[in-house]
Amino acid sequence: MATYREILNRARARQAGTPISASGIGDGSGDALQGIQAVNNAVAVFSDNSFDLDATEKVGAITATSGTSLLAAPTPSWDTNVVKSVKWLESGKDFLQPLVLIDFETAEEYKLKTFENNNPRFWYVNNGGIYILPVPTSAHALKVFYQQMYPDITADEMNDTIILPNTALKTLSDGIYAYIREQAGDPQWMTLYQMFEGSVMKFYQRNKHTYKRRGKRKFRVVPNRADRRL
Repeated sequence: MATYREILNRARARQAGTPISASGIGDGSGDALQGIQAVNNAVAVFSDNSFDLDATEKVGAITATSGTSLLAAPTPSWDTNVVKSVKWLESGKDFLQPLVLIDFETAEEYKLKTFENNNPRFWYVNNGGIYILPVPTSAHALKVFYQQMYPDITADEMNDTIILPNTALKTLSDGIYAYIREQAGDPQWMTLYQMFEGSVMKFYQRNKHTYKRRGKRKFRVVPNRADRRL
């Protein structure tokens, strides 16, 4: 799997740009800064529509620890706005037991209740965190079905492995190249951007079989993001 810097250098090579080294990306100025901006702009096309992409759906194996209601988020983090479900793998069982989603007000009431046991029953969201109730008195294996969140990429993350799937790398490279050409003042950059949009559509279509399994028939195309800036 490639790093963000490697994909950036692939895009730079298309205009005979010199590669940026692992140490050079941390310079924070000139080509390095523009490269980081181009990568963020291209990744944003995916992240802004991540809830429509099967590639961003994840299953997190989480261990709820004794005495702690808050679940530890994975890395990279989840988007709690689109966490779909939390399920408990009860010891000795071969199926997942769904927890019931409750609102914050109900959670506050349930904290005052005494339950027959402290096995996981409910989950709720508060301040960007996922919590379960009752508060466990022993460790429990949970699975959280969620959408992965794509944070802004800084110089430190440019040498990290890309969290998008391999099938998206060519599309990502096209987007980075379009933004590089914009930075260079190329009047044809919008044409390149439109080609990037076409690549995004192809990425959607490659996942069409999964969409159909969910009963979806329409694909939402990424809108024109020519005016996007960090």
